[in-house]
Amino acid sequence: METVAQVTPTNTSQSLAGNILNDMRHVLPLTAAALLITAAVAMFMTGVDDIVSVIGSSVAVLAATCAALFLTFSRREVAAALQMTVARGIQRGTSPSEMITMITMISDLSRRVGLVGLVDIRTSSPELREVCALVAGACDESVIRMQLDKRRRTEKAAHAMVSAVLFFTALYATLTGVLGSVLQYARSQAVDVVVPASGSVAMLPLISGLALGLFAVVLLGRVRLAHMRELVSLEIAYSGGAMILEDNNAAHVRRRLTELLPPGMEK
Repeated sequence: METVAQVTPTNTSQSLAGNILNDMRHVLPLTAAALLITAAVAMFMTGVDDIVSVIGSSVAVLAATCAALFLTFSRREVAAALQMTVARGIQRGTSPSEMITMITMISDLSRRVGLVGLVDIRTSSPELREVCALVAGACDESVIRMQLDKRRRTEKAAHAMVSAVLFFTALYATLTGVLGSVLQYARSQAVDVVVPASGSVAMLPLISGLALGLFAVVLLGRVRLAHMRELVSLEIAYSGGAMILEDNNAAHVRRRLTELLPPGMEK
């Protein structure tokens, strides 16, 4: 089982700096990816080869979208949503098959060291830590199901927050693009001199907004699938704990847990 280093106490200033750096670590990659994809799609769709105009339009749409997001959500909510988007939309989150492997290892380990020995297990998964504590305490199945329900509610609430942030990102990006194109077109019609390809340039904000919105929708779909995997992994973890207390046979536990996998999540 994967182990993690011991946590060392830190003072308040170090914690604040660590939180800011952690937020930036998740914001910057997504921001850079969104900017590059938006600029590339806008350049391809409009045929405008002026990189300065394309990048400028993409940055303007992205900045306006971010400003609208921070007017709608708090910094912590946006940062948490971005962190979950990276973990689930890009890294795909927890694998149910890997959770089955971990529960099987716990079952085998408990036969060798006893149920009480599971308390000393160190793992990066909070669900597995809680399952080990429940099994070590020989808790009743009703207690295990109650903890599972709590985890499900927390997971659903977190997913709802991430979905809201990504949905409004797509909405604000599209609306910002539409507004930008209207302003660009009005400005081009106000001047006396006809500018070549002014129509294509006026379309840059719209295409940039649509591209950014499409990027957010793609991430929303991937996060939705990851959310389904998380729910299945939770069911496997806590049901596996109850199975260990009922019939602590690693082969039987693995077989029964495998039956919980829906189609498409077998591997």
